[in-house]
Amino acid sequence: KIMLTLLELSEKEGLQDSFYLHMMPNLGTKEGKEVLKYSSKDDIGTTDIQFIIKGAIKQAGLLVILNEHIKHQTGKAPFGEEFNVRIAPKTINELVDLCQQKISKDMMPLLIGVGDTVTSTKDEINNLWLRGGSDRGFLTLIQELGKKYEQENQIIFVNSCNKEVYRPKASDYSLAGISDPEDILKFNAIIYEGPKQYVKWFSMIAEGRSKRKGSKN
Repeated sequence: KIMLTLLELSEKEGLQDSFYLHMMPNLGTKEGKEVLKYSSKDDIGTTDIQFIIKGAIKQAGLLVILNEHIKHQTGKAPFGEEFNVRIAPKTINELVDLCQQKISKDMMPLLIGVGDTVTSTKDEINNLWLRGGSDRGFLTLIQELGKKYEQENQIIFVNSCNKEVYRPKASDYSLAGISDPEDILKFNAIIYEGPKQYVKWFSMIAEGRSKRKGSKN
């Protein structure tokens, strides 16, 4: 109710194209709006609804980061100085195409995507998979860029299900609620023990990288 009121107020102020409601987890999108995931006895459903600026999607943000990174490396922004999430393409294919048009293979860095909000639920009535999650888009983009640029981009899933946040949890034998056999998004690694294990792993990688850089000097 509060979120819908905010949307109505934004429309009255002439900002109808500036905001949207982000639902987490969701069942993908329909007619430009995210689909609410209803709860059941086995699934808590959508637990978080956020009022977000339109265009502030992670896959568009990835291109903004790439733009700044390459500018820092070469002095030239491949997508232009004024590039931002609002003017970025909307689909994964369009984002990949733009990268291929503007970024040469030797300038594309190795990308590692880390996410914890990816969902997949079977619609038994229509016999199809409903895939969503706020991290799905940018993880898929990183995976597809790896294919196009022939480099081993890494996709890492972190279990974040705990007492505060209830989400589908990956195990050694199941990705139920997260992925499915027909899902194009594949994980290279899964951090089963959650955020603490991820932070420990990240710190170890950062320390090792720092030591390698130090040995070169």
